[in-house]
Amino acid sequence: MRTTCTRRLSLAGIALALAAGPARAQELPPAQEVVTRYWNAIGGVQAVSAPQFRRTIGEMTTDGLTMSVNFIQARPDKMVMRGEIPGLGTVEQGFDGTIGWMVLPGQGARLLQGPELQQVQNQAKFDSNLRFDEYPVMETIGRAEVDGRACWQVRMVTPENDEALGCFGVDDGYLLSIAVTAPEQTTITFGDYRPFGALTLPGRTVVTAGGQQVVLTVSSISHDLIPAAEFEPPAEIRAQRSK
Repeated sequence: MRTTCTRRLSLAGIALALAAGPARAQELPPAQEVVTRYWNAIGGVQAVSAPQFRRTIGEMTTDGLTMSVNFIQARPDKMVMRGEIPGLGTVEQGFDGTIGWMVLPGQGARLLQGPELQQVQNQAKFDSNLRFDEYPVMETIGRAEVDGRACWQVRMVTPENDEALGCFGVDDGYLLSIAVTAPEQTTITFGDYRPFGALTLPGRTVVTAGGQQVVLTVSSISHDLIPAAEFEPPAEIRAQRSK
């Protein structure tokens, strides 16, 4: 009798587990639904797709140093970040669609290669962290928290087979963080979302990689025309490229 009862309890437990499994899976919203909600939260797909240029002005802090930054982008993959460190000089990093470069005080200008080049290429993608519809793989894998806020975890694989894990706010739909493993483990968190023209974008971004943290605090974002000359590499880089 006890064996029969035990068997029945075991079978009942298995049945309950099988019944509960699909229910738990259904609690996770589809990845496309999560991403679409994010687009709607920041202004809609048309507002995201419309700008051809973007200029972000603010301050960047790392290792106790604070510098003013002027970050410009042009669709699809041009960008230049120029910063001024008080007492030290000018910092510049850029990608013109083909080459990447870096200028540091006391070190001069150099062409980027390897992981550094890949990193600046990724940063230069105009719709980075805005459009995910080009990703062939997207799946919601769980629920987590970022800075005390609940979010849906979405695993994404890019056409280049790079993997990222995004976390989108359960309450407001905003992208709260994104983590990548290549070229190195990097976590980016986003906060202080506010309107910049037709788009609602983060006013604070924190990048954590290699044991270092960089904080970008935004004062303005505009989408006006940016002259092509502003994306030109500095003369030292043009000279190195021609050799």
